[in-house]
Amino acid sequence: MYFDVEDAKKYGVEEAILLHNPAFWVTFNKKHDQNFHDGHYWTSNNLSAMD
Repeated sequence: MYFDVEDAKKYGVEEAILLHNPAFWVTFNKKHDQNFHDGHYWTSNNLSAMD
């Protein structure tokens, strides 16, 4: 599992792990200029895709 150490310090390790996946995809979408709506980069996933 990957997570941001600063997120873990602020929110806890389990929460930081949960935050990592959507943060990765939003950054990926921004880098590739995809899924930009209403002035923000977005991502969506279902629970099984996050396993």
